[in-house]
Amino acid sequence: MHEYKHGHLKSGHSGKKVKRRDQAVAIAISEARQKGYKTPKNKS
Repeated sequence: MHEYKHGHLKSGHSGKKVKRRDQAVAIAISEARQKGYKTPKNKS
């Protein structure tokens, strides 16, 4: 969220700036999963 607040968070392959808070949360959760941290289950 720190990167999002300061305008540094970019989305995947396109590299565009993230504009919505829920996008930032989704990116943070996916990065945490890749690093092996414990995260909430998917709702789907």
